[in-house]
Amino acid sequence: MNDEYKLAVIKNPFFNKEYDKGKFIFSQAISLRMEGYAYVHGENIIPIDQYDFFSTNLLIYKEKAKENIIPFACCKIISYRDCLKNNLPFPPLEYLKGDKNKDSLLEVTKLITEAENDISFVCSFTIAPELQGTQESLSVIKYTLGSVLNWHKDKKINFITSATLKVKTDKLFKRLGLLEVSKNPLYYLKSINNEEAIMMKYIHTPSKQGKKWLNDSFDLWEERIEYNSSKKKESIYA
Repeated sequence: MNDEYKLAVIKNPFFNKEYDKGKFIFSQAISLRMEGYAYVHGENIIPIDQYDFFSTNLLIYKEKAKENIIPFACCKIISYRDCLKNNLPFPPLEYLKGDKNKDSLLEVTKLITEAENDISFVCSFTIAPELQGTQESLSVIKYTLGSVLNWHKDKKINFITSATLKVKTDKLFKRLGLLEVSKNPLYYLKSINNEEAIMMKYIHTPSKQGKKWLNDSFDLWEERIEYNSSKKKESIYA
């Protein structure tokens, strides 16, 4: 059982005026994302958008003191159904349309059509700059991606993600059991300096390493602290 790292799951943080602690945790995730993207991609990138306010944000952290935390990693999960509800396009479709990658666009559209319940887009993976290249970063990556796998296992849905070749997330995702969405998965992220990326999919089938990470992060997932404007599981400072 992991007794150092903690996991916060944040959704709809600003839709409840009394939801101050959820807003604080959300602000920590956003600050970490800003720092991480500036470190890797440059300070001209602003990794914040309207999807943040209704998507699910995961944050791996440690408690520093009763009123403070040390954020280590975060990511964002955008539900297709939530996009429909909020009259916004599903990001992977927009990315591929803008890049004119017809092969991948067709396959992603097919994944959405065939989804029994819902499907998500997982994005904005960020690790604290000070952890880059350290031994601890391996544990943080494991718990972050293991929590993503547990989230989707609980929801019983598949997900799509974008792997940036510059930071080699495509190789990491493949080791967890993710597949390229098409034979021509390469496209360019216009919002991130036109960096090369590939669109990938997860279809309920983790690899051997994926299963290990899913199991290794299970206790962390079970002890997660949820912040949802419509459902508060518990307080982070209880």
